[in-house]
This record gives sequence, structure tokens and C-alpha cells, in this order.
Amino acid sequence: MIDLLNKSLKALLNLLLKSEKKDVSIMEEYNTRNNQEVSMIDLATRIISEEEGFRNEVYLCSEGYPTVGLGLRIGLQDQSLDDFAGFPLMPEVVAEKWMESHIHEIIERMHNYPLMDSAFRYSNDVQKAVIISMCYQLGMVGAAKFKNTWNAVIKRDLVEAKVQMKDSLWYKQSPNRVSRQAEMMETGVILPYYGV
Repeated sequence: MIDLLNKSLKALLNLLLKSEKKDVSIMEEYNTRNNQEVSMIDLATRIISEEEGFRNEVYLCSEGYPTVGLGLRIGLQDQSLDDFAGFPLMPEVVAEKWMESHIHEIIERMHNYPLMDSAFRYSNDVQKAVIISMCYQLGMVGAAKFKNTWNAVIKRDLVEAKVQMKDSLWYKQSPNRVSRQAEMMETGVILPYYGV
């Protein structure tokens, strides 16, 4: 299993390095099509980096998933870390590229979740960055389940969107993180916590 993960990590690094220009063109196309500024990517990157923190070794996240880099799951829930013995240390630059690639993928796939996509389109850059961060942590399927939140965002009832974000298992698992992100969803303003 470790050999497969090592090969996958090397392949991912090569793909990321080769596809850097492709990612830019994908984002340019997205921005042209949706008239959005690229700054939401920078905001999402800053939020995710601050919330996840960087770890170069495989660890178990608070929910018991093997994770590495900037909060990227690489195994099954409650899988033994022994399965990752010999897994190479992840350089921070690789973790950043992996995160950037995942952010681009989230944006590209947003249209597959119409309600969340509508909320995304009604949001400013900070709120979009929060939605991207939610998708990064919860997965797109998990974030899409916040239907009451997305309906509130679409109606521009941002107080209710904040309430709905906090009325969740996610909040019970990550209360500080969710409180910060719910605040930004309501106000549309980045918090000083993120150093922006």
C-alpha cells in the first residue's frame, strides 16, 4: 500500500507541476464566464491554510482520517497510521500545490450542486472563499447538504445563513472554525484572524 501511495504522490506532484498553466487557463475561463475576481482564490487559500495548518507527516485528523499536508485526507476513517509507515515527508510546496489543485477542482465542480452553486454566485469573494473552505473540509457532497444555509444565502438572509451553519454536526466538531466562517458568511468581510 505504501508503494502505491508513494507512486501516487510522485504522480500528483508531476501532474501539478505540469498542469500549473492549465489551472490558470481554467481559472481564467471560470472568471471570464462568471465575471469573478481571482482574489477569492487567494482568500480561500489563506482561510484553508490557517484553519488546517501544515504537517509534513501523516497524522489522524480530529475525525480519525489519515491526513497530510494542509488537511488532505489520504486514507480511511480509523485506518492505522502503521499503514503509512515509510510514507515520504511532504514538502510544504507540494502541500500548497495539492491544496491549490483541490480548490480549482471545487470551483470547477460547483455547477454539479445547483443550490450551492446559486449561493456561490450570490456571494462576494469572502463568502465564496468560505464556501470553498467548507467544500475543502467537508467534501462537496457534505457541504451541499447545508441546504438551509444555501437557501438563506440566496435570499440574502445572511443572519439565518450564519445560524444554519452553526446548527450542525460540523459546528459540534469544529466550533471555533465554524464560528469564524459563519461570521464571514454573515458579514462578507475577512476576519483579522486570517492575516489578510
